[in-house]
Amino acid sequence: MFRFIKPEWFKRRKYTGWGVTPITWQGWLVTLLLISPIAYGVSRLKNGMPLFGFAAIFFILYFIAFLFFIFALMARIDVDERSRAHEAIADRNALWSLVMIIAVGLVAEGVAPAWIHGISPINPFLVGGMIIAWLVKVVSMYWLDKHD
Repeated sequence: MFRFIKPEWFKRRKYTGWGVTPITWQGWLVTLLLISPIAYGVSRLKNGMPLFGFAAIFFILYFIAFLFFIFALMARIDVDERSRAHEAIADRNALWSLVMIIAVGLVAEGVAPAWIHGISPINPFLVGGMIIAWLVKVVSMYWLDKHD
């Protein structure tokens, strides 16, 4: 996938989140070309011009392809074992904080309206996200135990 784009043009982000950062002019050019369609689609939505039909499908598919490209590029960048372990620990800590915030949000979202109005409108996406995260952890631990 995109073999003409060199991993040497990018480095993994260390302190500024997830993904890659361009370090050469070629990397910056690729970044500009890849982000331009997303910026165009977002600007249309922000200006009240919704995307319909082919434009909406293209925007969604392009965004998904963009994410796969970033993941594939990250996999091609060489990282030493120590950095990989540190990144794994940092990611684990970040995700645990996210899980805690979502759990507190679910309790607040379910309890506060029930006290005030007698209803409990819990967001199914948040509940589904928590369940999927739990399933991913279970499957990952099972796989790691069997293949370690």
